[in-house]
Amino acid sequence: AINVEQGEFDSVRLTTGINPFNFQWQLDAGEAFTTPESLQVFSPNGLNGMSQEWHRFVKEKISPPQFNGVARPTYLNSWEAAYFDIDEDKVLELADRTKSLGLQMLVVDDGWFEGRNDDTSSLGDWVADRARFPSGIPALATKVKAKGLKFGIWFEPEMVNPDSELYRNHPDWVLQADGVEQVPFRRQYVLDLTRAEVSEYLFDSMDKLLNAHNISYIKWDMNRDIHYPGSRGRPAASLQTRAV
Repeated sequence: AINVEQGEFDSVRLTTGINPFNFQWQLDAGEAFTTPESLQVFSPNGLNGMSQEWHRFVKEKISPPQFNGVARPTYLNSWEAAYFDIDEDKVLELADRTKSLGLQMLVVDDGWFEGRNDDTSSLGDWVADRARFPSGIPALATKVKAKGLKFGIWFEPEMVNPDSELYRNHPDWVLQADGVEQVPFRRQYVLDLTRAEVSEYLFDSMDKLLNAHNISYIKWDMNRDIHYPGSRGRPAASLQTRAV
């Protein structure tokens, strides 16, 4: 929640924090709760000045030092070239086109994992489709890099389709409030990353690809809002009675 309040002496106070509405977190003995970091920026030069301040802050304080001041690679993305109709042969053909255009990297977007023929299924099943990518993604990345290009790949790790092996095996892994019917948005649910088993599954799935050391770039999407922010991985504290 973000609160802006002007006092009687024209001073302005801005506070940020967790929205207290419907939020409770019970701490057991010896436990601690750390809020997410909140960053704010001010500029007397309007929105453009604020944007420039944020860019400077990210470049100087957040970006890894090896990328600070380094021009980002130019690249071709497979999405509008092929959408979900992507396979190993098309990727290599796109790699040749990427090279001929003088670009530096090819990014394989959505559609590379098992059963992903459209946006209705398989999100969360981060295993290469064996029929379309028989050599696997690390081997494909090696072939693309042999053409003198960098190789990137697409993920949307926070999300899962109801029609997926991940959801069929672990329906309790999504954010959900007890007693409230789940309503998907963009045919997706949001995974509960407060649960260690969920974050470990996602880390292991991505690490199997990235650990081959031949993927240079990740396009990390998050395409929907978060609904029903409840977790079944932690018992809820008893609701306190509120005066109305």
